[in-house]
Amino acid sequence: MAPFLSMKKKNETQEVISLGGRRFFRLTKGSTVEHDLWLMKRTTASGLIDAKMWSGETPESYAQRLLSMAIEGGVVLEMLGGLLLPEGLLPEEWTPQMGEETARFLGAITDDREKSLVNQLVLSILIDFFAIGLLSSARSRSSFGNEEKPANPTSDDTANGVESSAH
Repeated sequence: MAPFLSMKKKNETQEVISLGGRRFFRLTKGSTVEHDLWLMKRTTASGLIDAKMWSGETPESYAQRLLSMAIEGGVVLEMLGGLLLPEGLLPEEWTPQMGEETARFLGAITDDREKSLVNQLVLSILIDFFAIGLLSSARSRSSFGNEEKPANPTSDDTANGVESSAH
């Protein structure tokens, strides 16, 4: 593996991610309210915040729907920018400008191996949403019955990855 492209454990809780000579770690705890709200705005804009697994939907289909929603919502790189912190900084030092700059940096990557790593990071984010969605779906079914696709989706539903069951 090339020295500019690696994902290795710095310690048990922090994974160092190297891309194009820059080193990042995934921001998993210790974030500020500003960071949480910034990230929530992006997950809301993409519809991911409300994406629950539908009754009868396979895990693979659910994961694909989440990926499509993130891509169509245009927030994938911004979400990564909000979840990756330059090495050496503390979580409370993260700023919206830093998130936007990291997103631009990631978007400008051209090396195929680095693009592959960025894709892995995107999938990693979606796995988190996937796990939350499965958990939420299981709770929903046990508490309120099965989650169903809307019979007649509105334009808002369609924009959020909800399809008519007539397809």
